[in-house]
This record gives sequence, structure tokens and C-alpha cells, in this order.
Amino acid sequence: MLIGAMRVLAEAEAKSNPLDHVKDVPWHGFDVFGAPILSAQIAVMILAALLLLLAMIGAARVRAYLPRGRGYNLVEIFVIFVRDFIARPALHDTRKIYRYLPFILTLFFFLLFCNLLGMVPLLDISHAIPALHGTPVGGTPTSNLFMVGGLVGMTFLVIVFSGVNEQVQHYRHHKGLPAPIGWLLGFFLYLWSLVPSMPPAIKIPMSIILIPLEFIGVVAKCFALWIRLLANMNAGHILLAVLLGFAVSGLHQGMVGLLVTPVSILGAIAINLLELLVAFIQAFIFTFLASLFIGMAVHPH
Repeated sequence: MLIGAMRVLAEAEAKSNPLDHVKDVPWHGFDVFGAPILSAQIAVMILAALLLLLAMIGAARVRAYLPRGRGYNLVEIFVIFVRDFIARPALHDTRKIYRYLPFILTLFFFLLFCNLLGMVPLLDISHAIPALHGTPVGGTPTSNLFMVGGLVGMTFLVIVFSGVNEQVQHYRHHKGLPAPIGWLLGFFLYLWSLVPSMPPAIKIPMSIILIPLEFIGVVAKCFALWIRLLANMNAGHILLAVLLGFAVSGLHQGMVGLLVTPVSILGAIAINLLELLVAFIQAFIFTFLASLFIGMAVHPH
């Protein structure tokens, strides 16, 4: 409720265009060839990474024989949740679960920290501080096209590399294929694994059609991850800005406006609480689907 109240007060002076609330603000003076390399949302992303490092290093330093505080217990609950409800159903095999668990945990926690920091009105606070006028900090990094694209790109590379590694190890241990040759042919072996099992006389001609379609399907799955997270994280902020715009406009519309304003503020608080839930849900969905796609790569059958 405190975060919701802060958000309502911070955006009381809502702009006429609700899209202004999801736009990134570049830092002036930090350009490379005329293109800004730092911005308000990138600063929040860096802040999220630093907070994540502090939290995880602090939790990892706790020894088994020392008292474990609430912070450690909270981190442990999330780690066990990700392992048992995301990694295990998608990867099945214990060895594979712990091989990919560091990536899966990093993805989940980083998305969660970015989503939660995006709910804090850091941008409005930084605008109120004269020293930060040229370098504002705030916004939701997971509503940034390029930031989410970077995460999706890394996920795509992990999916493909996982599939390649699985096929190389399979042909090495079960077919006697030397490792150097296996790695040279690894990508083609991965593409071959995308075709369902069938007699060679049928599989070879069918692979001409199926391999491009299946690989496009892998790309499309990652693209869907990209669009889903962007749409959900932007939609809540835009809707909140619209409701607060109604609230501010209602103050100047007489008695009818005075009825609209409190309803709009209550609606904005409700949407803000819903965004808090969405911050957790979207981190879970993105991580679960990424784990599922990795699982499909390492278990082609």
C-alpha cells in the first residue's frame, strides 16, 4: 500500500499523453557516435543487478551453523520454488536441473528485481533532485524493448547451445563420434534432432521441410517471450497513467469531476496492487517458459 500511495502521489501531475510514462529518458553527455548508451531505465537495470548481487552474496555467506535470518529464509524459499516448480518440471533429470539452475535462478531474480524497482517512483524522485536532472533514474527496465530483447537473445543462445551440447554428447557416448567432429557438426545434429523420429526413407526428405519450420518455431517461441513481457509491463503503467489523468482532469470539471476523481484514484491504487502481483507472475512465466524451451532442446523426444 505504501508503494501504491507513493506512486499515486508521484504521478498526480500526470501528463496528457500516458505513453510518456513508459518512455525511456536518455542521459545527456553519455553518447557513443551520437547514440545514448545510458538512460533512466538502464540505470534501474544496473541498480537491480547491484541489489541482486548484494542479496545473493549476503545469503551465500550464511553458514549452516550460524543463525539464519528472515532475509536468508526468503531467498531460500524463492530458490526452492524455482528449482521445484520451474526447473524440475521442465528439465526432469537431476544432472540437467543443476546444470541450468544458475541461469534459471539469475533470470528469475533479475526480472523480479527489475519489475519491483519499476513500481517505485524513482524517476519522479530523481526529477525532484536538481543534481540528477541530467542523469535521471527510474522506470521499468522490463518495459524497455532492447533490455528485454537482450534477455531473450541470451535465452535463445542458451536454448540452441543446450540442444547442440546434448546432441554432441549423445553421438559421442552412444555412436562413438569423436568430440572435435561432434562439435563441428553440432549445430547440424541439433537441427536434425528437431525432426520427429521416423524411418530414414521418410525422415530425410521430410527434414527439408521440417527443419526450417521447426527452427523458425524456436525463434517464434523466443519472440513470443519478448512480446509477452513487454506488453504486460507496459500495459499496467499506461493504464495507471490514464486513470491518474482522469483524476487530475476531474478536479477541473465541477461536481461531476469531483465524483470521477476519487473513483479514478481508487482504481489507480487497485491497478498498482495488481501490478505488484504481475511483477511476480511475469518473472515466473518468462522463467518457466525459458526453462521449458531449454528442456525441449535437451530432451528432443
